[in-house]
Amino acid sequence: MKKQKHNDGWDANWAKAKKVCRLNMQTIQMAKELGFSPRSLMKCVPSRHQQWKAPVSVFVRDLYERRFPEKAAKLRAAAHPPQREPRATQREFNPPWDSDMAWATFPPGRPTDDHANLHHGGDRDLPF
Repeated sequence: MKKQKHNDGWDANWAKAKKVCRLNMQTIQMAKELGFSPRSLMKCVPSRHQQWKAPVSVFVRDLYERRFPEKAAKLRAAAHPPQREPRATQREFNPPWDSDMAWATFPPGRPTDDHANLHHGGDRDLPF
């Protein structure tokens, strides 16, 4: 006796189209509403020589926005929730090189500007 396949609306061809075209479930649903078959989506994949051609996901989304503008607006609003306000407690970053910090405040053992100029003075700075 043969085993019956459980098919709840998902087909292996759609799985292949999802992988080949790099689609997510939302874009696949849009393609189904537009009447695309998995095979026709796979034919729309641009090759290296077709750099002018948009990726399949962008192509499907553009067509969906043209045909169903009100549904597309709802999907866009759901996908991009409003951004929250930045925190008022966030501190501003002030790097030490922008402040009026002198070399004298650094730990001992660090060269100062006077030490750096001694090496460029030539023979006149030598004690002998």
